[in-house]
Amino acid sequence: MSIYLVDYENVNADGFRGVEKLGKDDSVYVFYTTNAGSLSFEVHKKLVESKAEIKYFSVSAGKNALDFQLTMFAGYLLGKGTSQNIYIISNDKGFDADTSFYDNYLFADGVDVVRQTSIAATFVTREKPAKVKIVKSDSSRKSDSLYNSLCALLPDFSSCDIINISAVLLGTADKQEFHTELVARFKQERGEAIYSALKSSFMELKKFDGNYQKLCSILKKCSSDDIVKVNAALQKTKDKNSFHKELVARFGQKKGSEIYNLLKSEYINLKRTA
Repeated sequence: MSIYLVDYENVNADGFRGVEKLGKDDSVYVFYTTNAGSLSFEVHKKLVESKAEIKYFSVSAGKNALDFQLTMFAGYLLGKGTSQNIYIISNDKGFDADTSFYDNYLFADGVDVVRQTSIAATFVTREKPAKVKIVKSDSSRKSDSLYNSLCALLPDFSSCDIINISAVLLGTADKQEFHTELVARFKQERGEAIYSALKSSFMELKKFDGNYQKLCSILKKCSSDDIVKVNAALQKTKDKNSFHKELVARFGQKKGSEIYNLLKSEYINLKRTA
């Protein structure tokens, strides 16, 4: 029993590989826009013959519109208390910020949220990182997690909104970028309201990032602002060479190279939790 959220605009027909192996207790939600390619007769036949429940969501075209709505739907399913694993079918690594947030800060017994490139790829068992359970308790504990801290600062926002705001926070390097992404995801008026409530706490909230403490222990002479920038560079890059270039671009040749030399041996381990 699993739920599959398909970013059809991104994966097209390849994302449906394996749909014929799904059972009647599985659900497939296909998110598409007018920009998506057409389905071949062969793929259409597999979808029709699949035992799984299949539903389609037509999303208005726009920058990241599909991504935002797919993520919001995943949050909606979690908020409803689903007991099924949720698989995001997409090649877009931008979704990894959302799944990383779930892995690090949320927990539901037996429920995994994972991004894969096709339905077939989800059949391969992969070891998952340990999760930290969030307990929604009294006000004395509201500062012990990113989720609870945001709930305290944004009491009028839904759990789904908090999850989306958390993903934006963890994926941005500074207040300006945070503001831009909030407005893009929540529209001007609502995005501005969220930013106004959080801007003074931005640096403290960023400390909940899974890599923040690790970087602090290695980069002892760097400020909190520098740590956030280093972590953003880490998340943005795919190898040591690009990481070094990104650090130099952010900090200048001398300081960027010094930071790189301190982190290069830990790059792979840090990327695993970025």
